[in-house]
Amino acid sequence: MAELTLAKTSKAVSIAGSVIRYQTPPTRNGNRVVYVIMEDGTGVADVTVFGNVQEKCGHLLFREGWLKVRGKVQRREAKALSIIADELYPLILSTRSA
Repeated sequence: MAELTLAKTSKAVSIAGSVIRYQTPPTRNGNRVVYVIMEDGTGVADVTVFGNVQEKCGHLLFREGWLKVRGKVQRREAKALSIIADELYPLILSTRSA
């Protein structure tokens, strides 16, 4: 996730990592939004999941510890960025050794 710092606004990206924390704060318009913090060992990323994506695959946020997220980069300030999720996938980690 460290390489995200170079990504331009609206660039399509895919990230994968563990969900560290999520929040579902109330919104002014009553629509639900989920803010997720993910980590992959190289850094952390903020992911925003809006209602349309939650309807399709939001259940993964609350059950899976590891996710793959496809979305677009959004910059709020000069350095602060987040990923606006378009799709979520469970990430299955293999524990088998070679």
